[in-house]
Amino acid sequence: MQRRTHRLSVGTRPARFTVGRDHHGWWVVQDGLGKVGGLFASEDAALHFAREESDRNPAAVCRAPEGVAVELDALPRRLQRPRQGKVRGPTAWNRKSS
Repeated sequence: MQRRTHRLSVGTRPARFTVGRDHHGWWVVQDGLGKVGGLFASEDAALHFAREESDRNPAAVCRAPEGVAVELDALPRRLQRPRQGKVRGPTAWNRKSS
């Protein structure tokens, strides 16, 4: 009887999508490129989304370790968009006149 061995190819690039829970307990898909992602009610829904977005490439999706929070806003600084202007307060017509 001959024994078969299977080689796993390990890519040098990290997975594009990370699936895990955020600090509120929601399931999160975080895109390493910062293009898509979201909050999901179930793990199945989050994994389905990540698989479809990655054209069902299993190397593109990884599951965060248990106990590690995955946050949507945890993108590398170079991928975050700069803020466009300052946030304004209430407009004059919303303020109560004194």
